[in-house]
Amino acid sequence: MWKIKHKNWALLLSNAIFVILCLVCLIGLLHHPYIGLVLENTEEAWTVVTVDPYGEGGSAGINEGDIILQIDGLAPELHPSVQKWHEIAGVSLLTVQTPGEAARTVYMAQTD
Repeated sequence: MWKIKHKNWALLLSNAIFVILCLVCLIGLLHHPYIGLVLENTEEAWTVVTVDPYGEGGSAGINEGDIILQIDGLAPELHPSVQKWHEIAGVSLLTVQTPGEAARTVYMAQTD
């Protein structure tokens, strides 16, 4: 009898831990803006190849063909999201250059 109750409590506890972890992940995702930019390393420069119009990058005026010079003060190849997926994720500051124009700084909206 005790073993059955013990298994039920273990199941309940593991379910509660799972729900709490899911909520923590969801809250973390909501605090990072969705940038919506995919990069490709061409000729020693990180070029934007895809812009999601619903992302912060598209809203900030970044277009396909723009060159990303820095991500939060780091070279793009040093940023973890670019290293893994060639996407920009969870950043607040981009240094962008449109070919033929001067470089500009783009601030991403932060949700609090």
